Amino acid sequence: MSAVTAANRAIVALALVAGGLVGLWLLLDAQERCERGDLAVQWLDESIDLRRGRAADLDAYAQDVGAVRKDLAMLEQQLPAQFPDEEIAAGLRVLAGRHGLNLVPLLQGRDQPGEFYARRAYTFSLQGSLPALQAFLRDYADIVPLQRLRHVHVVAADGAYAAEIETEYFRYVEEDPPHPAP
Repeated sequence: MSAVTAANRAIVALALVAGGLVGLWLLLDAQERCERGDLAVQWLDESIDLRRGRAADLDAYAQDVGAVRKDLAMLEQQLPAQFPDEEIAAGLRVLAGRHGLNLVPLLQGRDQPGEFYARRAYTFSLQGSLPALQAFLRDYADIVPLQRLRHVHVVAADGAYAAEIETEYFRYVEEDPPHPAP
């Protein structure tokens, strides 16, 4: 019986040590979470104090608002009010012809409105030599400043190259006029 009681005592002692270690590990994990929470609250308090300080300084606020208005006015002048679809298609045909490329018809997507601008995706294909494709893309980027190339995929086809091009054009979205009260 003494061997069984000694084994039981050893198991109980081992269980107590394991339980103590697990408890300590859980306690330290909880303490770490509390410390991270305290640091997050401290960072948030500092951020709020910084924003309050900026809001209290009316001259700095007025300068910030003036800079944003200046940027918006500049974008409003650069962005067209409507998408010039015919001009885009004609310009692409002329530019492709200038470089000796065959232009596969332009496909246009739907307007995707943003806060003060909308964008529309256009997809087209070009076929020709690799230097001509490179020259086209270089000229295209220089001519049309209010577009963004989204995707260009070039593949070799029958001794020539074909490029699938996806681009986006942007236009200014005017605020809706106020609706008259009924």
